[in-house]
Amino acid sequence: MTFAFKSLSQLEEHLLTRSYVSGFSFSEGDSACLKQVIAAEGGIPDKNANPNTYRWALHISALTGLGVNVKSASAAAKTAAPASSSAAKPAAAKAAAADDFDDLFGDEPEDGVNEDGENAAEAAAT
Repeated sequence: MTFAFKSLSQLEEHLLTRSYVSGFSFSEGDSACLKQVIAAEGGIPDKNANPNTYRWALHISALTGLGVNVKSASAAAKTAAPASSSAAKPAAAKAAAADDFDDLFGDEPEDGVNEDGENAAEAAAT
């Protein structure tokens, strides 16, 4: 069973109140429809112009394992953004990497604290 939507806007309207093109679960109709959309649009439609189709297409592509080309206005804006000073980027990246450490198991000592959980002043007092 295949579903032929005459336009992307028709599919967008259909997906406004539905998660799948037919029924309440994934079907071959979703897979076939996604392939048609990708062929017609050259990838997943724009997130801002067609939010329901975009959501559906990402979901169906994840279920089917299809590698898709996501074209989005935000992605285009990121590539068109001018680069800021290149000297500040390495320093900012280094600072972010230092702050990115999370001690998930609590087995790393905190800065300025010995193995017993004491800071330098507490250790000197004992």
